[in-house]
Amino acid sequence: MKGQIKLQRKLKNTIVDTLMDKRKIIFFVLISIIGLFARLSLFKATSGDFRLFLHPWYVEISQNGVHFLSHQVGNYGILYQFIILLMTYLPIRDLYAYKLVSVAFDYLLAISAALLSRRFSTNNKTEVFLICYSAVLLLPTIILNSAWWAQCDSIYASFLCLSLLFIFEDRYTLGFVFYGLAFAFKLQAIFLFPFLLLIYFIKKDVFISHYLIAFIAFWLTGLPGYIFGRSWFSLIWIYWKGQITIQNTIHKEYFNLSCIFGNPNIVYSSWLERFLLMIMVGVLVVGFFVFLNNGKFDNARLLLLATWSFYTCMMFMPYLQQRYGYVLDVLLIVISCVWTKYLVVTVPELILSFVSYMPALFIPKLFIHNNNIPLLISFSCIALLLYGLFSYYVFAQGVNRNLDSK
Repeated sequence: MKGQIKLQRKLKNTIVDTLMDKRKIIFFVLISIIGLFARLSLFKATSGDFRLFLHPWYVEISQNGVHFLSHQVGNYGILYQFIILLMTYLPIRDLYAYKLVSVAFDYLLAISAALLSRRFSTNNKTEVFLICYSAVLLLPTIILNSAWWAQCDSIYASFLCLSLLFIFEDRYTLGFVFYGLAFAFKLQAIFLFPFLLLIYFIKKDVFISHYLIAFIAFWLTGLPGYIFGRSWFSLIWIYWKGQITIQNTIHKEYFNLSCIFGNPNIVYSSWLERFLLMIMVGVLVVGFFVFLNNGKFDNARLLLLATWSFYTCMMFMPYLQQRYGYVLDVLLIVISCVWTKYLVVTVPELILSFVSYMPALFIPKLFIHNNNIPLLISFSCIALLLYGLFSYYVFAQGVNRNLDSK
């Protein structure tokens, strides 16, 4: 009897020791599996965007085959339309094909964000990687975006994170290539561009040629269309005609300054649009001046500035839809995993992002109905206060305390 107990104890110790030695790998695998099952549970759900846009695009492309490349379908870039063409050859329903592509990039996004946070962690690098990976992969808005909404925001977000990662590792060519790829998938990648302009004056090895490289990478994504006769400028016209010039409301329920003006259908006007854009540019110029005047340009401070720059665009830009805060949420998670003091901004901001998804996915007319305008304004005021607190941490408190404080 004692021999059996001794044998079982030895076996248990061996199993426990093995599991503890491999606990980080096991944790990574478990989180990955949980994230996958969370997404698969939503695969049968259909959103309004899928019914009105994604499914008709798929049908039109599947009927025309490669010949569709000669003309525009929808208002996304040529490369994403080419991906849709590849989907038509898969023996699965188009709903699942869209979601599988987005879910695959969810994992790339989580890994890219985790690598970015690990890059700036001074200790416990593996733990920081795992925490950031888990937070991004299991973030409800990211799960809903791909697995319910069937949107492709994870694609351009992944490329933006990789762009920042390579830039901070002084691999500028790759960094700007990934920025060009991000821009080819979503116009919203432009929110990082003010920061990329600034580093021209900070990074001694960033040249005008790098911006040209980004443009070439963007332009080359249209190659399938050029081969079939499209204009060499067709990629630019897709964004100009399909997104920039079709705006007819000053906001689309993303909580920022534009929502303070109330019902979007009442307040839309060109003067208000110009006012908001000038406020955004003015705040960016002031912030960049303060940063340059400080004279300390290490990569950790630049990561905070990149996040602040993106945040500023989100808080003052008109026309923003709910999911446009996608990249901002990821960047806030990245810096919070490195400097935990930013959790006081990140956690409520992530909650606001989740609330902003409700009208599009679950509760139609939650805010735009006149009776709910006060609720919309209230959430927007909270968002602006959080932005103000974040700006205070980045600038007013002093950069040294900013980075050293956990």
